[in-house]
Amino acid sequence: MVLTLPPLILYFCTLNDTGFWIDEIYTLDAVGRSFVDMLANRLKAGHGPLYFSFLWGWARIFGESEISLRLPALLGGLATAGVAAGLLLRHCGRRLSLTVAALVLLNTSLFQLSRTARMYTPVALVVLLTAWWVLTREDRPDRTATLVLAGLTAIAFHLHYSSALYIGGLAGYLFFRPRPAWRLLAGLGLGGATVLPWVMVFLVYRSPIDPVAWLPAARVQTVLCYPSTLAYPYWGNAVVWPLALAVGLLIAGLAWRGIHELGDGGRLLAWFWLLPWPVMIGLMMLGVGDILSVHRYFLVSAIAQLALVTAGILSWRHLWPAFATAASAAWIAAHVFGLGHSLTIYPAPDWRAAAHHLSSAGGESAPILLLARFHEPFRHYYTAGTILTYDELEKSIAETPRHGLAERIPWPADKPLWIIISRRVYKRRPRELSRRLSPDQIVGELLTTAPLLDAVEVGGLRILHVGPRQSAQPDGPPE
Repeated sequence: MVLTLPPLILYFCTLNDTGFWIDEIYTLDAVGRSFVDMLANRLKAGHGPLYFSFLWGWARIFGESEISLRLPALLGGLATAGVAAGLLLRHCGRRLSLTVAALVLLNTSLFQLSRTARMYTPVALVVLLTAWWVLTREDRPDRTATLVLAGLTAIAFHLHYSSALYIGGLAGYLFFRPRPAWRLLAGLGLGGATVLPWVMVFLVYRSPIDPVAWLPAARVQTVLCYPSTLAYPYWGNAVVWPLALAVGLLIAGLAWRGIHELGDGGRLLAWFWLLPWPVMIGLMMLGVGDILSVHRYFLVSAIAQLALVTAGILSWRHLWPAFATAASAAWIAAHVFGLGHSLTIYPAPDWRAAAHHLSSAGGESAPILLLARFHEPFRHYYTAGTILTYDELEKSIAETPRHGLAERIPWPADKPLWIIISRRVYKRRPRELSRRLSPDQIVGELLTTAPLLDAVEVGGLRILHVGPRQSAQPDGPPE
C-alpha cells in the first residue's frame, strides 16, 4: 500500500499546476453554453453526449475553475488504476496487483490525462470495468450479465468513440475462446447499437474536415517503435528511435511471458494491447496524425502493456523487491524533481502563467504579438490589450506586401510590444513552414526598429519585451 501513497499525493498536488490548454478550452466553451447548444456543439466535433452532459451539470454546481473541471478526470484516473489492479487480484494476488496499481499511477499517459478536463480517463475506467465484468461472468453468463454488459458498453461508446478499439478487443477475446460466449457478445452488440442514432445525426451535421489534417504524416520510427510506451517522448529524435525499438522488442518479450502468467486476464489484456496496432498504423498512414497526437486514444493499451510487462518481470519471484522499489523510486523522483512535465507525451504551454507574468510586469495596455499555433487559451486568461496572432499577421502580410512588418502591427510608437513564442510553432510541417515567416524572421525584423528590453521563459513559452519603436535618425546634422 505504501507504493500507492506518493502517486496519490502527486496527483492531487499538481492538479492546478497549469492553466487550461487548447482541448480544455473546448471543454470550457462547451459547459458554458446552454444544454441543447452544448450537445449540438459536441455533436459537430464527433463527441458522444455522456461526458459533456455530466460535466455541464457538474459545472453548474462546482463552477468552471481548473480544479473543478479537472476533478472528474482525476477521480477517473485514480479509479482506473484501482480497477487495473482488481483485474489481476484474482489471478496473481495482492503483491502484483498493488505493484501494477502504483506503476499505472506513475505512467506518464495516465498522469497527464488525469489532470486534463477531458474524457479519456473515464473512458479507460469504463473499459476496464467492462473487462472485469466479462472476466467474472464469462463462464456463466445469464440475462443479468448480458444486460449489465450492454449498459457498460453503451456508456463507453457514448463517452468517446475511441472505446470502439477496446470493445472490439473484448469481442475478439469472447469470440476466440475455446467456447465462444455468445450471450456476452450479444450484450456488446446491444450496447454498441445504442450509439447508432447519434452517429447518424453526426454524419448529417458534422463539421467539415480540415484537408490540412490529411497530409501525409507517418514516420517509420513511430510505426516500428509503438510497443515501447517508455520511448514516447523521444520518438521525434532520429538518433534515439533505434534504441526505442530495442526497448520495444524487450517489452514485447516480457509481455508475452506476462500473458501466460495471468491466464484469461492476460489474454484479454493482450487484445487491448495488440488490437490498436493496425488502427494506429492506419491513422498515421492516412496522415490523421502520429503517435504524439493520437496517443490519448491508447491509454488503455498503455495500461495493458504495463500490466503484462510487470507480470512478466514479477514471474521471477526473486526480482520483485528490486524491480518494485527501483521502478517506483525512479518515477517518483522524476516527477518530484520537475521532470514530469517534460516526460509527458503531449506537453502544452502554460498560458495562464504567461498571462500572469504580463499582468505582474505591467503589460496590460501594451499590444501583444502571439506567435503560437493556438491562441484560444491565452485569450481566456488575458483580456486586456490588443492581441495579434500568427495567422492574422500572415494575412496582413499577404494583403499589403509592400509595407514593413512593424506597420502591420497595431503598435503605437510610444508603447512597448510583447512577443510570445510557443515552442510548438517551430514544429509545423515543412510544407506549412515554407509558406510563412518563421518566428526568428519576424522577431529579427522587429528588432531593427525597436530595442529588446527583456526575454524570459514562462510555462514553456518565450516572452520578449520590445521597447517603443525608434524614430528614424537623420543622415546629417540639422541645417
